[in-house]
Order: sequence, then structure tokens, then C-alpha cells
Amino acid sequence: MANQRNIEDYWCDAESPKVQLWFRNEESWSPEDERWTTRPDVTFVREFLAPRFSGRRVLDLGAGSGRFVHLWRAAEVELVSADWSPPLLKMLEERSRAHGARSEALDITKGPLAEEFDLVFATMFLIHLHPSKIRAAIRNIDRMASRHLCFTTWSEPGCYDDEGTEKLQSFSHDYPTLFAEVGWKPILNVGVAYGEKSLEEKNRLWYLEKG
Repeated sequence: MANQRNIEDYWCDAESPKVQLWFRNEESWSPEDERWTTRPDVTFVREFLAPRFSGRRVLDLGAGSGRFVHLWRAAEVELVSADWSPPLLKMLEERSRAHGARSEALDITKGPLAEEFDLVFATMFLIHLHPSKIRAAIRNIDRMASRHLCFTTWSEPGCYDDEGTEKLQSFSHDYPTLFAEVGWKPILNVGVAYGEKSLEEKNRLWYLEKG
């Protein structure tokens, strides 16, 4: 079984292969890149969520290096972006400051921010929470969401990781059950494809409302 220290090193150590890969991707990333601008989660934020929540409080959870900051701020969203990886937080802080937004260090498995948000958003973040931590994270998210939530997720249909898994990322969770346990009701639940090699039955976009 992968322990929490292994997972923390994987995401938080500046020398880990995962963080180093993120750094290399940042060097070539551009907010105008068509591969980025046409992604389903980016399109949904730009065309629907950001305009809908203009002037309201949004938490971007697991925001990484802050690639979504400019999209939220273009719609004048009152944005807080949060992540738990120190190397990524440095980039997130810089992007947030440049766009007049706020960033926070947050390990959602240990507790919430002492604030409430009109929308809690997280793209491809819940998939990286270990099965032993996912329910605690869901409960903490619930404490911060006043009504609406939006996630993009990945999961093998009908196949879920248990707490004994050796994996360090990309965990398969039973999202319908997890969301129902805290009373989140889907308004929208659709398959989304991230490029030609991505399968819609594995990638989902959830727009939910608290019951």
C-alpha cells in the first residue's frame, strides 16, 4: 500500500518526476494554445461557469500552477485558488497576484478553509486523492460550498481502487456514491473527451447542487 508520505513526496517534492514534468509542461504552455482553449473543462469555465458566477465567490480547488486564473478573473469572479504542493503554489501565487486574485495553501484531506463559496470547482483533482482520504476531502469540500459544485473526474467504469492500492495518482473512485452520501445532486453529468486518446466513458464533467 502506498503511504501518505509517498504521495506527498510525489506531488510536493520539487525533485519528484511528477513535479519536474509539470515544470517542463509549464515552459511550453500558453493560454492561447488551441489544445488548451478547446479542452472541455476550459470551454465550460469560459463559456458558462465564469460568466454565471461573475461578481460571486469561487474556489478553484487543486488549482496547480493557476492556469484557470485568467479565465475566472476575465469574468470578474471573486476568486480564491488553492493547492497543497509548495512548488506549484509558487507559480499559483504569481499568477493569482498578476490577475488580482488570491491563492491559498490547502490540504483538503485535513480540513477546509473557514469560508463559504458560491461555487467550488476542481478539474481532474479528486482523481488524485487516495481512497483512504477521499471521503474526508468530500466532507471538507461540502463545508465550503454554499450551493454549487463543479468537477471533472476520471474513473474506470465499474472498477474502483481500494485503500490498499499501490498507486500514487489517478485513483478510480465511485463518484455517484460519494456525491450522494453528502447530498450533492447532479444537474449535469456528461462524458468529456480530452484529445483523441481520451475516452468519454472514463472522463466526466459534473455540475452539482447541494440538496
